[in-house]
Amino acid sequence: MKLIIKLMGLTVLTALFFSACLLEDPFDPGTSTPGTPSTPTPQSGVYVGLITFAGNATDWTNGPIYLDLSNRNKIIDWIDTAYASTQNGTALFYAVHKAFAQLTANESQLPADLEKVNVVTFTDGLDTSSYGASRDNPIEDKVKVEDADYPPYIQQQINSRQIKGKPITAYSIGVKGNDVDNDTAFINNLNNIASANNANVLDDFTTVQNTFTDIASNMNIVTVTSRFTVVTTKLSPGTKVRMVFDNPTNAINSTSYLEGTIADSGGYSLTDIEYTGLNSLTGRGPVAGTEKGTEVSFIINGLSIDLTKITPQQYLYKNDSNGWTLNSEYRTDSAVSTTVEKHSSVVYIVLDTSSSLNANVGDVKEAAKLFVHLLYNQSIAGDNPSSPLPSDSAIINIRNNSDKKILSWAVYDAIYTTVVHSGGEIAINDNRQISVNPGAYYVNVQIAQPDPINPEYFQFSFYSPPEDDTNFSLISGETKILNFNRGTEDDF
Repeated sequence: MKLIIKLMGLTVLTALFFSACLLEDPFDPGTSTPGTPSTPTPQSGVYVGLITFAGNATDWTNGPIYLDLSNRNKIIDWIDTAYASTQNGTALFYAVHKAFAQLTANESQLPADLEKVNVVTFTDGLDTSSYGASRDNPIEDKVKVEDADYPPYIQQQINSRQIKGKPITAYSIGVKGNDVDNDTAFINNLNNIASANNANVLDDFTTVQNTFTDIASNMNIVTVTSRFTVVTTKLSPGTKVRMVFDNPTNAINSTSYLEGTIADSGGYSLTDIEYTGLNSLTGRGPVAGTEKGTEVSFIINGLSIDLTKITPQQYLYKNDSNGWTLNSEYRTDSAVSTTVEKHSSVVYIVLDTSSSLNANVGDVKEAAKLFVHLLYNQSIAGDNPSSPLPSDSAIINIRNNSDKKILSWAVYDAIYTTVVHSGGEIAINDNRQISVNPGAYYVNVQIAQPDPINPEYFQFSFYSPPEDDTNFSLISGETKILNFNRGTEDDF
């Protein structure tokens, strides 16, 4: 079975919230006029603003609004409306400036426990209209800002402006449009509207959704930590204990584990603790053990992983052994307690709606809608993470349960002729969530492994879903989970 793979380059993440004038009556985010006795205290949670731009910039939310279920649906509807028709021009720097100004102007409407301030901007072109926009509608007394002056000003604001004492973290996402004739200028623009290392240049519009999803995951709106108890028998000093959390085929293949060495000097302890793929408040130890009968317990605090749906495995490496041995008698019992903490954040989304997007409007629109949905699911108001997407969206969740990394994936129409979505790597025990319209689909992934004869090259295998999932249909709000875990050596 053949899969067409599209190469992807650097990813440019610029988070710019849509700025557009309200099409209906001004939206009331639920607070009274500042300074009056009836003004309620802004509630904790996630606040979102939306700015769209072409030749000018429109703030659809008129400042950041509290992201409850009702407002989530309104923002997603506004995204649909904004992309119903596109306009000429690209006021990129002006739109980002507008997001900054709206954050400052609405600072009193944000909660006192605000921890994160984010601006995420998407564009496909070079700035052509910020001078004109600042001439006709100045922001913060910045009038007729010359093309050479806006980029350094925006970068300076990213580095210095604070909202309720918190710095701004800016992301940029860019896919070069057909009308861009200066690659260097395009990349520089993305860098100027982003914090350090947060500008991502994409080669393909089909990867925009994955980039937005990754940004949502990395915003640390939700912090999950676990108090984990390592339980062993009374092992000999020098024995290494490795607790793995990703269900590998053996200890060596694990990419998520903690490992320590048993010591016994006046009492058991776990020493020289190392972490891969996670960390903890306990650090390297030593951790004193608590003896009970034939067992010893070592408590690891603040482990940076959610263990509520994971069954840890224990491997031992004894002084007289030739390698790691699975402890098949290990049991977790009540060894895990997990703490989930949700932080107050504000996110301004800034989206390019210029006419140069042409046929790629759909990719950007669906990516932005899923982004808002993911923010809601992480928020205090969105404590039900399974709440369905509004409107006409459905979800395909590709899970990699194999023992090899997925190199690339593609979602086809049901007759396997047209690629609807495609993307890159999915790590072992990771997944990729794709928003699609209701309809019939077929999914295929490509898995790579080193060539045993020449390690510089890779062999490829094409995996399809289990037989009953080869073709499937989705209705609005439905989620389809595909577990890729099959394949034989004959495939290579």
